[in-house]
This record gives sequence, C-alpha cells and structure tokens, in this order.
Amino acid sequence: MYYAKVLATMMGCKVDTPLIIKSVGYDAPEGIVTYTLTHEYRCTHSALKLLERGNIWKLEHGEPLSFANLDEEAGFYKSLGMSQKVIFTDTESELWPFGGGIRELQHGRADQLIVKDRKNQEVVLIKYDNAEFGNRMRAAELARLGC
Repeated sequence: MYYAKVLATMMGCKVDTPLIIKSVGYDAPEGIVTYTLTHEYRCTHSALKLLERGNIWKLEHGEPLSFANLDEEAGFYKSLGMSQKVIFTDTESELWPFGGGIRELQHGRADQLIVKDRKNQEVVLIKYDNAEFGNRMRAAELARLGC
C-alpha cells in the first residue's frame, strides 16, 4: 500500500530505483512539504519525479483503485480500518460456528469468512465498508465454499 511511486534525486545523485512515498509531512509555518520514502529517505517535492499514483492517493481523489486480486484489495481496506469483525451476539464474541458464518454470508450480513479454529470449526466474519467490494468478496467466498 502506498501513496505514490517516484524516482528521486537526493544530494545531487539520481536514484534509479523507483521509491515508494510512505508518508507526506507538511510544516505549516515554513510551508515545506517533505516526503518519507522507501528506506526512510526524506526529500522535498522538487527532488521527485512521479511514476505512478498509489491506491491511497486514488482513494482520496475518487480515482479507480487497482489491485492484483481480491486478497490484496481486502488487505488494503483492512489496513485503513474500512472493515470490521461481525460479533456473534449469542456469545458477544468475534468467533462464530461455521454454519452460522455461512448463514451470515448468505444473508449479506458478512462479506468474508476466515477460519480461526479448524478443530472447533470456528470462524471470524468480516464486513467491509465499501459495499461494492463487499458484494464481490461475498460472492467469491460463497463460490469458494460451494454455497
């Protein structure tokens, strides 16, 4: 997950390997924007050449996101806190019996089923804030589980 992929010139030396912008800092009194890159390099905007915008930037600007697969997309939303575990109200626990988890998927109250304890057949259910992604994940999960 990254904000952008860039080439940088630091201390007069061009770095030929693409670097990832991990964070952006803004010093309000000085008006200076600094970027923290891969390997903890720091530089200013003038030292960067944009290669590709990342999914964080795309999300912030309403652009289409791009992922290699559903698992990568799920990880993106989870890392940003855009998902939550579904609580099993009978026990006030995040653990569900397998059959109950399948039923919650089928009724659209959960989007992903993760096996937590194979021996006891307990699962954790995830619901995503992005409904469109949640629908795609749920369809893939139901197909994977043969439902």
